[in-house]
Amino acid sequence: MSAEERIRADPAWQRGVAHRSGGSGHPESSVAKHIDEVLANVDRLAADPRQRARLRLVALVHDSLKSDVRWWRPGRSDHARLARRFAERHVDDHGVLKVIERHDDAYRAWRLGRRTGLWRLAERRARRLARDLGPDLDLYRAFYRCDNETGDKAPDDRRWFEDLLG
Repeated sequence: MSAEERIRADPAWQRGVAHRSGGSGHPESSVAKHIDEVLANVDRLAADPRQRARLRLVALVHDSLKSDVRWWRPGRSDHARLARRFAERHVDDHGVLKVIERHDDAYRAWRLGRRTGLWRLAERRARRLARDLGPDLDLYRAFYRCDNETGDKAPDDRRWFEDLLG
């Protein structure tokens, strides 16, 4: 059984993707619908079969644990870190795991700049993310595009990140 098949067969994943989606950037009716949009982008944009397979794993898991987030707990649980822990049961590709865990970090850096005007701090965070990703930066950038071109998401944050990295 492939990693993708194991993920899809996992009851925790099935429960998570059935969760109602919503909020800015996610008008889809469920997490599963959002994931379907991301997967369609992966299949459309990723020419290399190995990269496509890796991107599909990230896409399947990246938002699948949002229903498990408990905002009221100290230290706030984070859906991306929950997703990584879930993925570790099915995936042994460290780069895929890293991208799952950090998939919203470029957006969060951009949002910091937009909300506070602290663009130098936002840029430092984005550059640190790029350094931390190292050889997996291209995978991250490819996933960011696939995830960003869904729902009613504006491309501003992705373009800012891309322009910053050159």
